Formats: sequence, structure tokens, C-alpha cells
Amino acid sequence: MRESYGRPWLDERAPIPADVDAARLERTRPPELRSTLVWSEHCTECAMPACYASCDLYHPRHDLHCRRFVTDIATTPAEGAGGEWMTVRLRRWARLQAEGIPSLFHPRRAARIEAVDRRLSRLLNGAPLSHGVRMRLVNLWTRTKGSAFHRARSADASAATHFACEALNHGADTVTLLLTIRQQSRPDHHLPHRIELRPGYNLDLLPTIEFFAGLRHDERFFVHLDQEGDEGGAHLSFGTLDFVRAAAGGGRAESSDSDAPSEHAKCVVWDLDNTLWDGILVEDGPDALRPRPRVLETIAELDRRGILNSIASKNQPHAAEAVLRDLGIWELFVFPQISWGPKSEAVRRIQGALDIGIDTFVFVDDQAFERAEVAAALPAVRVLDEAGGAELDAAACCDVPRTPESARRRRFYQEQIRRDDAAPTSEAGYAEFLRSCGLMMEIEHLGAARLERVFELVQRTNQMNFSGRRYSRSQLAELADDPRRTCLVIRCEDRFGDYGVIGFAIFHEDEACLEDLMFSCRIQSKRVEHHFIAYLAQRAARSGAAALRARYRATERNAPSGKVFGDLGFEVLQTTDGVQDLLLDVASFELDERVIEVRESTVARTDGA
Repeated sequence: MRESYGRPWLDERAPIPADVDAARLERTRPPELRSTLVWSEHCTECAMPACYASCDLYHPRHDLHCRRFVTDIATTPAEGAGGEWMTVRLRRWARLQAEGIPSLFHPRRAARIEAVDRRLSRLLNGAPLSHGVRMRLVNLWTRTKGSAFHRARSADASAATHFACEALNHGADTVTLLLTIRQQSRPDHHLPHRIELRPGYNLDLLPTIEFFAGLRHDERFFVHLDQEGDEGGAHLSFGTLDFVRAAAGGGRAESSDSDAPSEHAKCVVWDLDNTLWDGILVEDGPDALRPRPRVLETIAELDRRGILNSIASKNQPHAAEAVLRDLGIWELFVFPQISWGPKSEAVRRIQGALDIGIDTFVFVDDQAFERAEVAAALPAVRVLDEAGGAELDAAACCDVPRTPESARRRRFYQEQIRRDDAAPTSEAGYAEFLRSCGLMMEIEHLGAARLERVFELVQRTNQMNFSGRRYSRSQLAELADDPRRTCLVIRCEDRFGDYGVIGFAIFHEDEACLEDLMFSCRIQSKRVEHHFIAYLAQRAARSGAAALRARYRATERNAPSGKVFGDLGFEVLQTTDGVQDLLLDVASFELDERVIEVRESTVARTDGA
């Protein structure tokens, strides 16, 4: 929704490409509930009316108020998906702003509320009234609708799971917006959250737990969207720009090919003093500390779900470890960092050791300074205070599929750290080390017993997802029953332990084509992907095929892993809509070094095991 005081300076209806509505319908699903935020033009440096005389960027409208955007906010109907697009052309210091208590409504009721609001707002804006009379009527309508809409709400902001930003970037360059939520009672709660809008259609769902931690849900919010760098000039259209309670599946189609940041957390990094316990270890001593039961419950529950826990604490390492061992939770933390350095550096070290995306990290700390330092250095990291951290087990970003392997994920990473410690530093000795590990890969057909784990894998993997796809459970079940394709599940183990199921592939037997491939990042750099593709090449040769084909959609995240195709000698035949068709001559193919034993499972395709 938009709000504009006075007649539009220029009601420019930006053209919306015909395929955008189709993209909306394909990639989004209606939320259970959503807000009806009213967005208006504002300025980051506003000090009206004094700034009208002092600001070099003051550009008056017909009512002499400052025109903060190049044009007034324009609206364009959304043909296929309903509603309207809100289009803006930003100037320097331009800000989109909404304020109020974000009540949530059923989508159909929200659409009716917005329709009434648009009609009355246009009537008021277009009526031949003096500016003073128009403003009094606008303010009266704003108070009236706020009261009426609030009574008709289905829930308040506390029920929102995400802030949804659906945008069309008309330009050729990526635009970064900073989303900020403030309240008068919490003026220090203003860490911005970055939204990257690539050219074309974008859909970002930002979990709201980090926005709302410590805020009052019955007090007015101020929601700001500013362009990073204050350069201005961006030409953007917004579809949904609201708080939403996502429907089952997270509010986004599970088969989306988006390369948007991960919505699910994979690692939570905890502070210790006044976060895991009340008190300060170096000042009060270990006997004076009081553990926080709710936080310890959350840590244990996240561990059961397969979400890793780690530590970034400014403390004496041995003293902190002793307290954690006395509490019986030391083993729940992976690669803990207890030192006196900046906490952003500690998070970076943890991310480097675990080799998972930085945008899957959550950082919890009671100190506003530490949260700000991490947010400034690592803007992709979710940052929470201690109250928000205690409730993480109820957060949407931690609502992940649960499988038997989830509960063992911490152990997988701890074993991996031991492998890394044992590995030689020289490249020449690394292949021999891999061989000494006794790596074994087992390949089986996808059946009912593996379906939930494979679903978990395809939702979580980013760096080694060679298509960017996210398959739903029903899609996986259909693929497993498709007689034209073979769905393969890959598991690994070595002398350090069992990796569990770490890979999934879709192979078209008749065409000898690898249609999709994805691996858990915990097998990176172990040449598992090389040996699996070599296995497929042998399989294709046995069937009489002259070549193994593969399809690969390069993204910023999977590009390093995608080098495997070049390493093995694949040639690019063509690229269509970003997907490369690759070809490998199987007659002349030979893997340079074999360091993994590959076995085909005796489990039949049809027995569901």
C-alpha cells in the first residue's frame, strides 16, 4: 500500500514485464496472515520545514512539500497475482517509511482493507481541497482506519514469521536496501538488515525473530527502507512489502530456483557471560554463576535438530571450559572460540572451520556493542540479544526437518575437525592421507527410508547444489517412482566415523545424463564428487553410451564446487537460461587418483529401503 499527500507529481505507471506475474505465482505461496503496511515517501535527513531552506536537495512539489523521490509513488495493477505494484524512483537520502502497529490479517481480508484504503486515499488526494483541509481529513482517516483495522486483526506482529520483500529491480545493477525497525521506547534497537535486489524479480523472506527481540508488540513501529550508500537513482517496484506469517513450507515454493540467502540457521554462536549464565566469570568467579535453564534447553534442542552450537566469548579459555564441563554441555559446542579478540573474527574462524555459508549463522550476545560489531563486519549474520537467543527453538529460522542424522550432525563436524587436524599441509601428501582414511562411498536408490533425509539435504545444501533447486517431499517421491530416471543416494564413511547420507543425484539412464547433483558441504575437498561422477561415467560406458552428459546452473555459491566438471574434462555444449549442457567422452575418461572405494548397494529400487 502507498500513501501520498496531495496530487501526484507524476503518476508514472512503470511497465511490469509480462513474465513477472508468472514468476510470482510460481515462486510464492499465499501467507497464512499478513500486515497492511502503508508506505510513504520520506527522507533520512529530514528536519522539515527548516531543511526546505538549508537543504541543497530540496525540490518542491506543487504543495511546496519536499519531493523526496524523483516521482510520486506510482501504482500498477498486478494482472496475474492480484493487488498492485508500488513503483519508486529514489533520490539521494530517499526513504520508504511505514509506521503503526503491524496487525496481521487473513490475506483476503487484507486485500479488502487495502482496496478500501486505496479508494478513499485517492478520493482525498484528488479532491479540490486546500492543503490544510486535505491534511486534516487524511489524519482523521488514518486514525479511524488504524482503530478499525486493529479491531479486525487476526493477530499482532508477534505472530509474524518473516518480513517479505518482493521487488522488481528495473535497473542493470544490484541495489542494496537497509531495512530498519525502531520504536520510541527502544531507540538503540536499530541494527539494519540488508536486502540485495538483483536486476529483475526478487523475493526475500527475512525471519522476524531478530527484528522483534526486545520490542513491544503493542507499541508503534517505524519501519524504514533506505538505499545503502545514499546514492539514489534506483528504479524499483514492490509487490509484497509486509510482515507475514508464512504458510507451511516457509512461504516460498519449495522448488524455487532462487539463489537467495538461506532462510534456515545452521550454526548458533553464543556469548557466555549474562547470556548462558547470569554473572561474569572473570569478575564473579565460577561459584557465583547461575546457569539460565531456558537457554540450556534451547541449546540442547537445537543440537537434536542438527543445528550446530558454538561459542564466541571474551574469557579465559580454560576457566570457561571448566564451567561448561561442570554444566555437562561442553561437548555440545563445535569449534568454540574463547579469547579476547573481536567477536566477528571468532565467527569468521568458526565459519571457516565448518565451511558453511555465513548467512546461515546466528550470533547471540547480551552486549549491544558486540552485536553491532558483528553486524557491521558480517552483515549476513543474524544478530540477536540474549532474550531472542533463549527463544531460538521457537524461531522460524530454526524450524528444520528432523531426521536421525540431524541428531548426529554435531558429531559429524567434530569428527571432521579431527580429520583436519590429522591432515598434512602439503598437497602431495593430501592424496595419500585421503587414501589412508579408508574412505568408502556407497550408492543406493532413493526409497522411503531415505526420503526424509534427502528432503533435509536438498533444503540445506547451497555450496554444493549444482542446480540451486529445492525439491519438496512430494516431488522427491514422484522422482523416485519415475521409470525414466534413477534417483541415487550417496553415503560415506571412513576410519574417523560415518558421514551418513551426504549426496543426492538424478540420473536419466536412457540419455546418460546427470540432471541434478547435490552434496553436503562436509565432504568438500575429499574428492567425493569426482569419484561419484567417475562412477556415472563407468555406468554410462557399460550401457553403451559414448558420452556422459550433465546439466549445471552456476551460481555465486556453487561456482567453486562447479569446477569439478572442468577438472574431469567436461566440455560446454551450450548454455540455455543459465543452465550449461556439458559433455564428457567416457571412452577416454580416467580418474587421475582413486582414493575412495565405491560400492553399489544391493538394495533394489522397488523395495523402499
